[in-house]
Amino acid sequence: MIESIWFEVVGAAAGAAGALLAARQSIWTWPLGLLMSLAYLLVFAEARLYSDLLLHALYVPVFVLGWVRWSRKTTSEELLSPTHASPRELGAWLVAGAIATVGLGAAMVQWTDADLAYVDAATTVFSLIALWLQGRKKIACWWMFLAVDVTSIGVYAVKALYPSILLRVVFVGIDLYGLRSWHLRESGASNAR
Repeated sequence: MIESIWFEVVGAAAGAAGALLAARQSIWTWPLGLLMSLAYLLVFAEARLYSDLLLHALYVPVFVLGWVRWSRKTTSEELLSPTHASPRELGAWLVAGAIATVGLGAAMVQWTDADLAYVDAATTVFSLIALWLQGRKKIACWWMFLAVDVTSIGVYAVKALYPSILLRVVFVGIDLYGLRSWHLRESGASNAR
């Protein structure tokens, strides 16, 4: 248990720095996210939050893909500035997320001793969707991250994961900052802070 607290602290610090850099559209968000995910694999295994464990295992290739996508030289407007997702696109992601949440939650109840299986599944599914949208610089990613982070504060409080609670509180602030920053950049405002 003593070792996992250090993994949790390292993961939380890397996650906070990576999220702040994502709000600033820095490519360094991706390697820091990768470090966060690797550290949290142990933390969530010990806490029996298996959907969160699965999330961080899936984050590894997503962080690598995001890193590659943001580092490409391109003239694509999608990669140069944040954009809004269409209502149809957003609706499709929300429906797919709800279905995946029910499926993952049911699987965790059926085949594991997972705690908080459905809530953990929801934060996992919508975190993946938010990260996917972030990789495409869709402003809606920040709304999804905000919902996930607020929900995760409650989950981590139940599991007494205090550095992770602090991380999620920091994430809430970063989510709001990222939402404002990306919206201003999408609107053409300069020097957004």
